[in-house]
Amino acid sequence: MGRHRTSLQYLGFIVVGYVTAFSFELIASALDPKNATFKNPAWPVFFVIWYGFLYSVSFATLRTRPIWVAAAAWAVAGTVLEIVVFHRVNIIVDPIVYAIMFAIPHKIYKAQGAERGAEKAGGI
Repeated sequence: MGRHRTSLQYLGFIVVGYVTAFSFELIASALDPKNATFKNPAWPVFFVIWYGFLYSVSFATLRTRPIWVAAAAWAVAGTVLEIVVFHRVNIIVDPIVYAIMFAIPHKIYKAQGAERGAEKAGGI
């Protein structure tokens, strides 16, 4: 039962992560002509692999931590990844975007956990 629940939590976390990342990529491509995500014909494959990896790492390592820890960790890690992998950075915007992109799925994951805790206690 516990393993099945964790699998469903992971799946939900990843889906929320994909939706969040896609939203931010749409905004970025509209605001920044240098954003090449959707210009690459293989963007769907890249998107699924890249963000699937990032959100999987986040779920595995930070799901039990406070939301602010996940946001802070990804503000730093995301900015470093932008520099190392994509050879570009906006030192003001990137940390904020990565913090929000990873805080949202963690926030929803924590809210679902609180609901489950209340159900177990007989509150709902």
